[in-house]
Amino acid sequence: MSSDVPAVEKAIRILERLAAEYPRPVSPATLVADLALNRSTCYGILATLRAQGWGASPERAGWTLGPRLLTVTRTGEHTAEVVREELDELSRRLGAVTVAVVPDGSGKFVVVATGECTQGIRVSIGIGDRLPEPATAVRQVAAAWGVPGAASRHRLSLEMRDHAEVLTRVRADGFGRSAGAADQPHGVAAAAAFDVDGRVRLVVTVLAMPDRKPDEEIDRIGRAVRDAAAAISTRTGGASPTHDVRSDPPVSGVGR
Repeated sequence: MSSDVPAVEKAIRILERLAAEYPRPVSPATLVADLALNRSTCYGILATLRAQGWGASPERAGWTLGPRLLTVTRTGEHTAEVVREELDELSRRLGAVTVAVVPDGSGKFVVVATGECTQGIRVSIGIGDRLPEPATAVRQVAAAWGVPGAASRHRLSLEMRDHAEVLTRVRADGFGRSAGAADQPHGVAAAAAFDVDGRVRLVVTVLAMPDRKPDEEIDRIGRAVRDAAAAISTRTGGASPTHDVRSDPPVSGVGR
């Protein structure tokens, strides 16, 4: 049995039609005829969309997408553009591939944006790909800021001998570091970008450095990654958590 809600399905069809015609207005008669809607139902949905800011009728003859929906859409487009710009600049500075990732819910991370790298080592990774293992720096950041479903506490404990100290350092420094030579090709350093509520929006990391880096060089790379992530936060209206996260229990909420 279908779980579709008829009124919601009709509202979605109306919004899709308004989006296809935007910015040209669409008359209610056209919506009724083309979408095979009941006239009263169509007008009721349009009135609800207007009340919530998702629809508008700037002209008596027609309807368009509303200001609230346009703001949501443009905010998403703006965020994607900002992330690409900051990753491109970070790739240029470091001569390496940079990516933004989010947890996929299974303990791994999926790529949502990549930086354009025109020098150094190239790797084949694209949007939608999962980050190669072990990517310890990324998991450090996710655990330090309590990203739900990012990694298991047990797995992180096995990788980090001084687990609590590592996560405290990540929160204090603003970036995570690779665990060793085998890890460095898949994430020398990583840092979080935050949304308006201080939650992790995504994690920025660096891939494919040509050789093992000394601690001083990893710190330099980490600060560059942290600055890029901070720029993403600032430019998209985000803000770092305001409370003292260094006093939080380690990996609070992770893996639950």
